[in-house]
Order: sequence, then structure tokens, then C-alpha cells
Amino acid sequence: MKRIGSGKSSGKVILMGEYACVFGYPSIAVPTPRHKIETTITMKQPEKVLDSVQDLFLKKIRKRLDIFDPLSLKIDSNIPLARGMGSSAALFHSIVLALNDLYSLNLSKKNILELVSIGETIAHGNPSGLDATTVVSGKLTYYQKYGVQKNIDININASLLVVDSGIPSNTKSAVDFLNKIMRTATDDTTRYLKQLGNNTEKFFQLLTKGALKELGESMISSHEVLKKIGASLPVLDEIVQIALDNGGLGAKLTGSGRGGCVIVLCKSRTVNHIKTTIKSLSPEIRIWEQKI
Repeated sequence: MKRIGSGKSSGKVILMGEYACVFGYPSIAVPTPRHKIETTITMKQPEKVLDSVQDLFLKKIRKRLDIFDPLSLKIDSNIPLARGMGSSAALFHSIVLALNDLYSLNLSKKNILELVSIGETIAHGNPSGLDATTVVSGKLTYYQKYGVQKNIDININASLLVVDSGIPSNTKSAVDFLNKIMRTATDDTTRYLKQLGNNTEKFFQLLTKGALKELGESMISSHEVLKKIGASLPVLDEIVQIALDNGGLGAKLTGSGRGGCVIVLCKSRTVNHIKTTIKSLSPEIRIWEQKI
């Protein structure tokens, strides 16, 4: 048995289907390889015992896996917290992988996903499962809460900008907010969620065709719907509009919204101009680029 085990994971952003995914509509997310987390677990008594989410998670899965040795965790991460980028799912994934390495457990992907999902429930209460599924698969993921999952490799001639507004977002409070809305749901609310689901389905089909213009239009439509249900903020709307006014094909908030990040679909030749223009809004804004 090893004395040290390590596990690595990455962040993610939701391309389409926020909020609606909690209620069984489809959603799509993609890993963000530039945002990584690594957990190292050493078989020794920890220097201090905390009551953090990661410690509660470790306690729970150690019991599940019949692990009783004293364990100390070291976590290194560059995934921004409270930005809708899957930091909690990536953390739990890296812990499970580190335990798998330390004890040579030979856990299957299915087993790993089940364990990561335990952590997501601790952190968020009633998660859709999209974050956990995406970080464990490591691929673009089409996901529906009640059993539908597709992973595909795509290579379209476009870039995805992830724009951190500098304003924290909170998935659990956002889901609680939507649950409150649904308890007094109007026909409009139901229609909005269905529209988000339809947009997601259309987006997935367009991805396989590389139809950039139509992909962008679906993103814009979804952002407008998310605004109507109260998921956006004026600063997010401003970032979206600036991106579109300066050559972006599509833009929308990502994740739980009410802060956090905006994603922008654009062609390579417009990337630098869009980045420069958006950054002029605030020194708090950070932008990352990746291919999809």
C-alpha cells in the first residue's frame, strides 16, 4: 500500500441548460482544462480537524469504503470559487481519485461518479448531477437528470471565452431561489424552463454540425430566458452585450448566475478585441480562452 495518493480533476462550465437541468430538462457542460485541482492524501494524522465540506465528504466516503486510517489532505487548485465552474465537483473528484490511488481500489467510473455525487449532495442539497458527470467523464457532456448521458468529442472552428465577472455566485442559494419560484410557479415559469430545455436540445444537434451562427443564436436566446427568471445581474447583461457588439457569435451567463461567469462563443480573429473591450469594464474581470 502506498503512503501517499494523488488525484487530479478539472473545472467545468455549463454551455446550456442552467436551472432547467435541476427539473429534468437536458443540459450541456464542458471541462475547462486550464482550471485544475490536485489532492494529495498522506496516511498520517491530520494537523487539525475541520468541519469543512471536504472533511464531511471525506468522513462519509471513508465509512463507505471501510477506510479507517488517519489521513491528511493537501489541496492545490486554480479553479475560481463560487463562479459556477464546478470547483466542488472537481474537489470531490480529486479526493476520490487520490483515495483510489492510495489504496489501489480500482474503482470504476461508475463507482467514482457515485462517490463524487455524495459530495455534491452535501455541498448543494439537490444537484442536477451535471457537474459531477462532466468532471468524471472529462468530456463535453449532454446530461439529463433521469438517466440520459452522452459524451462527445467535437472540434469546431471557434473559441469559448470564460469571463469571470468578479462577483461570487452560489449554486445552492440559486437552486433554493428557483425552488421557491417553482413552489408558486406560473405558466410563464414553466414555459421558460421548457424553452431552456428546447434550446439545449437544439444546441447539442448544432454542435455536431459546427453551425456557429445558430449556436450563437441559441446562447443569446437562453440568456434572455435566464434574465426573465431572475438568474442574471446587470453586470452579466452588460458583459453579454459588449461581447455581442464586438464580434461575439453568442454569449450568456453560465452556471447558477446572479454573479459568476459569462461564456462567449467567438471566432479566433475576434478574441483579442472582445477580451480587451470586456476587461475595460472592471479590473476584477478575468478572462480565459479555450477551444471547443
